[in-house]
Amino acid sequence: MKKDLLLIFSIVSVILIWNESYAQSAVIEKPQTMEQASAQQEKAAKMRRAAEEQLAEEKEKCHRRFLVNDCLVRAKKRYREVMLTARDLDSQARDFYHQVRRDEAQAKIAERIANQERKEAAHKLQAERHRQNEAARQERREKKLADRSQQAEKGRRKHAEEQERHQARQERRERKNAERADKGADSTGKK
Repeated sequence: MKKDLLLIFSIVSVILIWNESYAQSAVIEKPQTMEQASAQQEKAAKMRRAAEEQLAEEKEKCHRRFLVNDCLVRAKKRYREVMLTARDLDSQARDFYHQVRRDEAQAKIAERIANQERKEAAHKLQAERHRQNEAARQERREKKLADRSQQAEKGRRKHAEEQERHQARQERRERKNAERADKGADSTGKK
């Protein structure tokens, strides 16, 4: 009789403890940090292990009783309730992990897009600078060619003027020489 009372007392105390833990865990808070999510998963694992140990103990105790099936049904019901609570805890933690991973992936994508936009803007800026530099170089080349062309034209004009002066001098010399020759012929012819 004492054994039966002790067994009943232990079962009632286990039921009360389970009900208390179930009532406390019925309100499951969503984790806000990775540490909280990890703690929830650890708590869920501990709850599962404790529920499995408790179920094994209760099954053993139930097999000693007269109403074995009724005792087993109640034990399995309590086990399922704890396992559901543990699953809910674990589920919340997994959902948080998945959300964190999604957020990180989206942040990486956003960062890649921002980097790509910065690279494209830098590339466009570099291309524009290159076009401006090339335009400035081309302008300098054209100016240099124009200056050379002007200098060549000046040189040709100067050369042409020198040629004309040289030609004019040459013609004057030839005229003077012709006049001298004419004067010399006139003076030799007069004599």
